[in-house]
Amino acid sequence: MENKVFTSSSAGPVESMDSCAVLERNRSDYGHVFENQLCRQSGTMGRNHQSLLSGDEGTIAIGAEFGGGIIFYVDGTGMHGLIVAKDDLPCRFSGEGKEGFTWYDADAACNTLESNGYCDWFLPNKEQLHLLYLQKAVGNFTGNHYYWTSSEYSADIAWVQNFSNGTRYLISKAFGLDYVRAIRAF
Repeated sequence: MENKVFTSSSAGPVESMDSCAVLERNRSDYGHVFENQLCRQSGTMGRNHQSLLSGDEGTIAIGAEFGGGIIFYVDGTGMHGLIVAKDDLPCRFSGEGKEGFTWYDADAACNTLESNGYCDWFLPNKEQLHLLYLQKAVGNFTGNHYYWTSSEYSADIAWVQNFSNGTRYLISKAFGLDYVRAIRAF
């Protein structure tokens, strides 16, 4: 399939959503995010178990370092939210010989990422990535870069977001993009 880009209107305000919808959206795809996880760390198996302790309430705020990254979304209860990795995943060559991450590479790289003691990272869907775009200063996003989302339009097309202006596009999953940022839930 030839790489074609389709534009989507996203310049308007953020759609109103139930505060839990942002966290629950990927639950079926990423059920492991909400459960204890076994992951290999330093040659041993360890569990990811993130729960708020009584002393954590003061650290739960947008922009705070927590859970291996930086908080960029907190739901209405103040007990759950989303964390962005501190850095983009390093760019590499995909299996198709193109520079950057195909959608498949991006999804796999995020799902297998082990960073700062956590292994339950995932590729954000388009709503989560848009929330991250609105808080891009906390994740140190700079430049005119496009990021993959996990949201699919069809078997061959997925959504990306431009972090310079917030515009969302549809693009071939086989296209190589240089920028991928993983997130995790707490």
